[in-house]
Amino acid sequence: MKSIASLKGKIHGKRVLVRVDYNVEIVNGRIVDKEKIIRTLATIKFLRSQGAVVLLMTHLGRPDGKRVKQFSTKQFISLLKKELSLLWLGDLNDKSPKVVSVLKPGQVGIFENLRFNPLEELNGSRLITQMKNVADVFVNDGFSVSHRKHASVYGIATKLPSFAGFALISELEAIAHTKRYMKCPSVAIIGGAKVSTKFKVIDSLCKRFDHVLIGGAMANTFYGALGYHMGASLVEKKFYKQSLSLLKKYAARIILPIDLVGRGEGKKWEALDIGPATQKLFTSYIAIADTLLWNGPLGKFEEKKFAKGTHVIAKALAQRSLGHAYGIVGGGETLTVVNKLKLSHSFDFVSTGGGALLEYLENPALPGLVVLR
Repeated sequence: MKSIASLKGKIHGKRVLVRVDYNVEIVNGRIVDKEKIIRTLATIKFLRSQGAVVLLMTHLGRPDGKRVKQFSTKQFISLLKKELSLLWLGDLNDKSPKVVSVLKPGQVGIFENLRFNPLEELNGSRLITQMKNVADVFVNDGFSVSHRKHASVYGIATKLPSFAGFALISELEAIAHTKRYMKCPSVAIIGGAKVSTKFKVIDSLCKRFDHVLIGGAMANTFYGALGYHMGASLVEKKFYKQSLSLLKKYAARIILPIDLVGRGEGKKWEALDIGPATQKLFTSYIAIADTLLWNGPLGKFEEKKFAKGTHVIAKALAQRSLGHAYGIVGGGETLTVVNKLKLSHSFDFVSTGGGALLEYLENPALPGLVVLR
């Protein structure tokens, strides 16, 4: 995989198309956490120093191929004025070559939200051709989207000379270190909403880690499969059979919550956080681990009353990682929690990737990486 460092002295005046992941939460006209964006600045700064015309492309939110004003990347022009002097390029289409032709070496532009175009997620050939026509070189600096076989991640890399950005390379080096120097006891903590997308990942983690602690709404499906009445809790009934199969296969490794906190009564009760007994249980595993991996919140942390479980575990992980275990955490929501609690410096590495991180641990042949190699 070629680094953009190899482009030194070769791209003055060239148009470089850079895939970044600026899929951030914006509340009341403010970006909640800029970490993903800050990680890309080294790549952008390098390209500018080499006299390249930098063309950024990203997705934002889930517009499902429709034009949604709140997900327009145009707002980044003002939101990122302290970090970047951005020029607005509008939609990436047949007219884009003319639009970018006026940009001068060292200038940085950003295209409209890629997912306003349904061809992005379909890896559509027309969109790929439109991308090819605006640039001379492609750079992937978005590890967190590299598990997607999308036009801006995979398709364009088959059409242009392609390189890995500095942020992407740092992610891969940190994960490689985790896999190469993993020490026992090893503990993985997995949270989030849906277990249906993570069966393979959990299976893979159970093969690598001594214990896999499961929280968040994912745990609800396991308990539903075991016959517990989960009320109005989020569960995926279609995946009960697979859940039971996984529990049976890794009975000694998978650790589920032993108490839950929620709201409502009877059939309307819903589980929204791990309880105090589970917090103590999970913390006891973390306290003796020499390798730690965390991905995904353990409850509905957006609501203050259901954020305690996630915060307690985050602090326990940080304490153990600081000077003891090798700790790596990842995922957009996880990143938000870590930065909010000011714990990022306690871990050996904080990855921007959630799904990408877990899938890479399962199988390094992610579409966006394979095509770069």
